[in-house]
This record gives sequence, structure tokens and C-alpha cells, in this order.
Amino acid sequence: MVHSHGARTMMHMCGCVRAFLPRLIELGLDVYDVVQPTTPEMDIAVLKNDFGDGISFCGSVCVQSTLAFGSVADVTSEVERRKKLFPLGGLFLGPSHAIQVGTPLENIIAMYNTAGSLSEVIDESVLSIQDNKNTGEINMSKLF
Repeated sequence: MVHSHGARTMMHMCGCVRAFLPRLIELGLDVYDVVQPTTPEMDIAVLKNDFGDGISFCGSVCVQSTLAFGSVADVTSEVERRKKLFPLGGLFLGPSHAIQVGTPLENIIAMYNTAGSLSEVIDESVLSIQDNKNTGEINMSKLF
């Protein structure tokens, strides 16, 4: 029904859901949100190879390893890898889930900068988040 009106379907699924993808594609799922690349069978290259003709992917830059604990070079390498895997589309490149508290700001900036979706000028209200010494308090004005 959704496709008959020109719309697309997107479904959020956490974890290793590879076994469900063939049936979901058969049912008409267009976008798998979000790829969590925490096991070899969930690697974005493997998923693209096996299912890329039938579905688009969202996410895939791991918030549990690469973004949280990797270096800027690690993040850049992972994003470049995805850009090479999907030169014609099929991936909404981004984090595998919500970016975790404590993730280095440099890594977040590297992800979006390497993806080509970051402005050259970063607003001071964003940069000043890392200067907030009271980690138990969230300044809501800096989140929006």
C-alpha cells in the first residue's frame, strides 16, 4: 500500500538482524535503520553484497567502538570505506545509533566532515559543549 502512494518504508532494528532481511525485503522494506556492524555478518560490505540490490541502509559507523574509542584516522577510514562501497547511493551514512556521551567531539566532526556533510564553520555553541566541566548537568540549549 505504501509503495502504491509513492512512499518508502523504513524500519528501525537493533542488533544482528541479518536473518530477517530477506523476508523484510520481500515484504517491501526499503530502508534498514540502523546497521550495527558489531558482528562479521553485519559488516556493511557483507550486507551490501548480499542485500544491496533490494534495500538501502542507514547508519553503520559504530558508536560502540569506532566513534567512541577510535582515533580520528579510524573514523575517517571507516567513512571513506563506506563512500567507496556506495558510490551511487544506497546508504544513509551516519552513526549506528545515538552517539554516546563521552564520544570525542573530534571523532564526530571527522565523521561528518569526511562524509561531506559538515559546514566549514562550526558554531561556537557546538564547540563549547566540550568545555562543560559539570558532566552531570546537561545544557539543553546546546542540544538544538
